[in-house]
Amino acid sequence: MKEKWSSHTEQIIHELISVIANKLNIFLYTDEEPSGLITTATHVCSYDGEDYLFLKSDGGLKTGQRGFLVYKQPGGELSRGFTLEIKKSTKKMVAISLPKEIFQIQRRKHPRIKTPQGSVVNFYIKDEHILNTLKVMDITMSSARLTGGLTNRLSEETKLEKLSFELRRKLYRNDTYSIHLHSAEVQKLRMSRQTLGEVEVVVCLEPYPVEEEQLSLYIESMVWESTLPGSGII
Repeated sequence: MKEKWSSHTEQIIHELISVIANKLNIFLYTDEEPSGLITTATHVCSYDGEDYLFLKSDGGLKTGQRGFLVYKQPGGELSRGFTLEIKKSTKKMVAISLPKEIFQIQRRKHPRIKTPQGSVVNFYIKDEHILNTLKVMDITMSSARLTGGLTNRLSEETKLEKLSFELRRKLYRNDTYSIHLHSAEVQKLRMSRQTLGEVEVVVCLEPYPVEEEQLSLYIESMVWESTLPGSGII
């Protein structure tokens, strides 16, 4: 659920200064960079009557791009976010004007994201050379729930390798977000309660640090998308 957290500009600035002091990650997305960027803020300043938040950039963000950012409230589990426009950009920094209101998003500490229809994962079973495909029903930072027709070749503790998740989103262009994981392990299997003849598989994900970043970017963007009317994602 997304609620407006309306406050005085001074209070919003105070919280963002706390975000900076605690070096908390900020998840930034724009219409031209929908895959997102994990970054940190460096400082807040005022110029010509406007308040600006400065963020580190990889050089790919340009003046005039619109989007949104999400961050976790210092000391809490709630996410907060706001829509934005990049007012100024350099190779290492972007400046965005501070909002008059921030959206507060109620969420679990480790949200389980219901993936949109059409999300799949391609993978290999360890020591086999056949590419397999299953539908992705939901995903967290540590596990995913899959479904499909592989009933004979999977069992608990089966190792999966070279996983390629193709996860749907509706943020800007109904895009597909790709996440590549080195390995995973089957945790549970049971017959699907929704589709006759299919098996439901819960896998434990084993991401490397760079793979964790990919997962985090997808999950935070879906946390924001879940606040859109009728999404029903989380």
